[in-house]
Amino acid sequence: MAVLDIYRNGSIIASPEIDERTVLVKKLMNADRVNAAFVSNTVLPVEIGDYITVSGNNYYINQLPTIDKENDNSYKYDMVFQGVLYDMFSKLLISSDGLSDFSYSGNAQDVLTFIVSNMNQISSGWAVGDVDDSELRTFQFTNDSCRSALTKLSEEYNLEFQLESKTIHLKEAVGTVKNLTFRYGKNNGLYTLTRKTVESKTLVTRLYAFGASKNLTYTYRDNAKRLVFEERYLEENVSSFGVREGVYTNEDIYPNRTATLTAINGTFNDETSYVSDSTLDFDINDYLAEGLVAKIVFKTGNLRGYEFEIWKYDHTNKRIYFNAFQESNGYIVPNENLLPEVGDTYTLVDINMPQSYIITAENNLKAAAQKYLDSNCFPKSLYLADLDQKYVKANAITLDAGDLVKIVDSYLGVDRAIRVNQITYPIVNPNKIKAVIADFIPYSLQEQVTKSAITTTRTLQNIYNTVNNSSSTTVINNSSTTINNNSNVKKITINGQEFWWEKGYDNNGTELEAGDVIYGNYWNRYIFVKKWTFLGGIKELRTSWDELETIDETPEA
Repeated sequence: MAVLDIYRNGSIIASPEIDERTVLVKKLMNADRVNAAFVSNTVLPVEIGDYITVSGNNYYINQLPTIDKENDNSYKYDMVFQGVLYDMFSKLLISSDGLSDFSYSGNAQDVLTFIVSNMNQISSGWAVGDVDDSELRTFQFTNDSCRSALTKLSEEYNLEFQLESKTIHLKEAVGTVKNLTFRYGKNNGLYTLTRKTVESKTLVTRLYAFGASKNLTYTYRDNAKRLVFEERYLEENVSSFGVREGVYTNEDIYPNRTATLTAINGTFNDETSYVSDSTLDFDINDYLAEGLVAKIVFKTGNLRGYEFEIWKYDHTNKRIYFNAFQESNGYIVPNENLLPEVGDTYTLVDINMPQSYIITAENNLKAAAQKYLDSNCFPKSLYLADLDQKYVKANAITLDAGDLVKIVDSYLGVDRAIRVNQITYPIVNPNKIKAVIADFIPYSLQEQVTKSAITTTRTLQNIYNTVNNSSSTTVINNSSTTINNNSNVKKITINGQEFWWEKGYDNNGTELEAGDVIYGNYWNRYIFVKKWTFLGGIKELRTSWDELETIDETPEA
């Protein structure tokens, strides 16, 4: 029988026998862990920080295991070994001046570098990998962990993150394109493919698109308040699904010119200091907007994120003169420590841009809208793939969360590469792969803890209160509401959402015990059923519960 070597400081401290109940679970931008279930004839000397190695990666014990003593020679273990991604929950994101509630301006590379710098304060070896180009944004962080900050960053730029050991990549799409095709409805013994269609609220076949309202004249396209393109809307799959209208709005798309400073004149003062851009191809004075003051916004350099009012522009010398900015605490920028430099990038706002820039912005909006429509012009679907282990082994097939495989579903008109969101396989048999393949990524599911810790605590508290109130629970017996014919199950309703509560020991009373689990579909009621496992201790603490887990099969109600 296979064994699971558990290490401490490089030395094996235990080697329990395992079977196919010990599985690796990897989810795109979410889980990376090993769930181990086995029986040992002795109590194992394991501690927090001990680890196992799977496919060259270490997985650590961050919570002590659940142990059920069956007799003096039989101990039933449930253990979770977590990848280094979970270490990011342990570090608060702290600003350079020691605050946990602060704003931070930068692009994706800047913010990720800041997160990695925080992680290296408690654990060395963290690094920034490949990061796609992005615009400067300002983020508000309030008691965020490095993990929640990473999700916030990914969601803001609609990018995906991936860890290779402790190196974090942040790209439009992670993973590898695989030369694999799965056909729904076909079963030649190589795999089974089950489709679960999601509620079609996001199905759009006619899309209206709008950019920002910046840098537009009042005469723009019949007094349009926002950037639009000439056709006003795009269409896809109308013949298949009828007209289903939707709206796409992108505040980052507007007529603008991002360029680089080519000269400055040293120490700043309001009357004589300027910055210069020799490539500026229009006279700002000819495009001033009525009722607005033209502004320069720095996107990189010491002044990144700062916006300054322009009081004079000399087109002959391409010089921009601007006023200093005084913050609420009296701090004035620029100053001797924060000055513009040659090579800084900037953009101009609150002016009327030349027509060539408007056309470029409209084309950018149309391209972004088309990309959105391409991803939303068909019903969202989720496929569960169960691969035959002999087929996997014979063809040396490997899959990882984030990989792309081709799905052919003639009923829905699907014939394209779709993301592998989740894979699971037994450690003792890595060829026995199960995969969740979905054409979307729900960012709301990307946290071990939801975005708002307060919301999570309140939701869990509602669960505890309901579970511990016998009058509000309903015993599920042998009926259509039975889960796996298990009579030790209760159905509870919280805020209109149904949960199934499975007792780990018996069905007497309503007090939770270590090992009890709660099944619920409130995190994403359209697709997944989630599972909370009570680890024991104080029920009100998040650390007393195992992380969210996706259950492939929804219990029948």
